Amino acid sequence: MNGTFPFWLESLPELRILILRENGFHGPIWDPHTKFGFSKLHVIDLSHNNFSGELPSEYFNTWTAMLMVPNKNKSQPEYMGGQSNYYISTITVVNKGLEMELVKILTIFIAIDFSNNKFYGEIPYNMGNLKGLIVLNLSSNSFMSHIPSSLGNLIALESLDMSRNRLFGEIPQQLTSITFLEYLNLSQNQLIGPIPQGGQFGTFQSSSLEGN
Repeated sequence: MNGTFPFWLESLPELRILILRENGFHGPIWDPHTKFGFSKLHVIDLSHNNFSGELPSEYFNTWTAMLMVPNKNKSQPEYMGGQSNYYISTITVVNKGLEMELVKILTIFIAIDFSNNKFYGEIPYNMGNLKGLIVLNLSSNSFMSHIPSSLGNLIALESLDMSRNRLFGEIPQQLTSITFLEYLNLSQNQLIGPIPQGGQFGTFQSSSLEGN
């Protein structure tokens, strides 16, 4: 499929999964004249398209489902659609650098994948408010900014990939507070300075920071 971003999707109040990966979509995903939506969105995958433009900070203010940290301590796992009527179609996601297929989608799985597009400008500071995120992949774009220290607030995050951009400055020490972080890739940027000490940073391979 090709064309511009289908902004009418934001009018669907129950939309939880949005997969548009590997198509020919182009242009911005934000329109100042469109009412913001996506209040129940759990998974958005726009990877491998030609989307471009900046990501304004206010874009994520209404993504309510991603603002809350899900309860992982429930005795029974809960799936999209409920126990007896779970979301039937499988989805393929890139998590921790590996492509995997999810047959059932847990309600606690919250992910953003904007990789392999042409987004540019700053990474919005208020992405750090999306505390429910498990996966955040912004790799292979043209983001040119510091890494927001607010990402240290993503306490549920397990996989963070911002490789192959134009990020500069130092890696914020706040990222050491993400205690569940199992996968980090900041390679092929323009980062400088010391590698943060503490937290999960002692477990990452040197390849996750190479090319800086």
